[in-house]
Parts: sequence; structure tokens; C-alpha cells
Amino acid sequence: ERDREVALAQLRRLAPIARSLVVPDADFQQFRILASALIGEALLVLDDPLGRELLLEAEQESADVPGRDPIATFIANALVSREPEHALELLATLQDPTARLEARLQAAGAIEDPALRSRLFDQAEEDAYWVEHYRGPEALVRMGGALAELDPERATKFFQKALAGAEGSGAQLRSLQWTGVASVLAPVDREWALRIFTDAEQAALQEEE
Repeated sequence: ERDREVALAQLRRLAPIARSLVVPDADFQQFRILASALIGEALLVLDDPLGRELLLEAEQESADVPGRDPIATFIANALVSREPEHALELLATLQDPTARLEARLQAAGAIEDPALRSRLFDQAEEDAYWVEHYRGPEALVRMGGALAELDPERATKFFQKALAGAEGSGAQLRSLQWTGVASVLAPVDREWALRIFTDAEQAALQEEE
């Protein structure tokens, strides 16, 4: 308890310093935003309401900052266990679909409300299909892995689509993609994973021939 009070006192002393950080002639005050977010997250962990204030200030000030996805993700992760609705709204503002997918899957573990978590996975599913279209089936594998324990039936659908998506690849690439699927699937369905590993090995041998 004493260590907590010491930490709170130090963080409270830093808060006004963070708020007053100004870089002359800068279009955006990234240092102030980052400092406020970092101190805010630490205070929030210690249940100090000043932490939420700092995080919301950082969110508001970062709204027009170019390349704001990392700071928005940080703020959303800090808030998600306490204000999941707000966190989901913030994640929806991320510009990069790949970053948005990863951030949504990361946040899912902190959301206890099944309905809200299902909505988050619906949103992540849209991102996964967009990313898969441009970058291959790895995004579908990530979705399957994230859903494996929470919704095995839904996870199976993503693993199946990832496997099917690799069908059109050359034998060597197909082998690598199937191996990736099997590696993620192994803790969930060992027998299915072994069959995929076997198929991947055969595809690799086919390439060698």
C-alpha cells in the first residue's frame, strides 16, 4: 500500500508536467499526447481518476495527428476493461486495416460481455477479409486462433477458409501457408493439425519433384 501511495504521488507530480509540454512551432504536440497517455494509463491502473482524464485528453488532442493509430490503440487498450464501448469506438477510428484487426483481437481478451465481444469479432471479421484479400490467408488464421477457445465453431470456419485460400498458391508457398495454419490450430485440434502438417509436407515434396 505504501508503494502504491509513493507511485501515485510521483505520477501526480508528473501529470501537470506532461500537460504543459510544448514543442515550439510544432503542428502537433506528439510529446504531450504521448506523455499524457503513458502517465494516464499508469494512474488508471492505480485506480486514480486523473488517469482517465489524461487518457481522454490525449485521445482528443491526437484526433488530427497524422499516423495516430499507435496512440489510439494504446489508449483503447488502457480503457477497454473499464470502458469497453468507448474502446471499441476508438478502435473503429484506426486507419490501417491490419493494425485495426490486430488491435481488435488484442482487445477481445479484456471484454467480458459476450454480446460486446461478439460485436468486436464481427468487426474484426470484416477487417480480416479485407486484409486477406490483399495480403493472403494469414489474417484468417489470426481470426481462427483468437476465436478458438471462445467460439470453436466460428474459428473452424476461418481455418477452413485459410486452407482453401492457399489452394491456388504454388506447392512451396502452399506448404508454408498450411504449416502456419497447423501451427496455430495444434493447441485446439491436434488431430486436424497433424493432417494439415502431413498435407504441407506432401506439398513440399511435390515442389522438390
